[in-house]
Amino acid sequence: MTTNFQKSEYIVYDNAGVCLIENIGTMKFEYWDRERVCYILRPIGNRSSVVYVPVDNEKLTKKMRYILSKDEIDAILDNARSLSLPWPEDRRQRAEQFRTILAEKKQQDMLLLASCIYTKKQELVANGKKLSSSDEMVLRETERFVNEEFAFSLELSPSQVSEYIQNRLGL
Repeated sequence: MTTNFQKSEYIVYDNAGVCLIENIGTMKFEYWDRERVCYILRPIGNRSSVVYVPVDNEKLTKKMRYILSKDEIDAILDNARSLSLPWPEDRRQRAEQFRTILAEKKQQDMLLLASCIYTKKQELVANGKKLSSSDEMVLRETERFVNEEFAFSLELSPSQVSEYIQNRLGL
């Protein structure tokens, strides 16, 4: 069985974020009927956690991708300048749209989502109001995901990512 990823590479995996592929080896769990070759991932944001991704499970391996390069990040940011995500006023529609974007984990969409929510938050604060707790949670999760990968790829601290993005966007 061939694998696309190699031991010691850093990748992004679904909600685990940036992970080191610690090993690719045979594993057997009680709920599996046989041994399977797995990617053994160590999330950099939680070194005590381990994620096992069976190499033969296409649904799970599709959630793995290579870390974006600096050039790819800059291209996403440059492209994001001309795009925006409108704020859906209907709460259910908004929740569904935000959930879809979070599930797909496309960095450009995540940036647009963060920008959309942040803009709405500023508007609400200016009127003495607050963002709903569910929208606030989506914003935090979006920022965590973007900041972790960008910080890793750009060799910045997570706190420097926001400044990098703002500078790149000319804000």
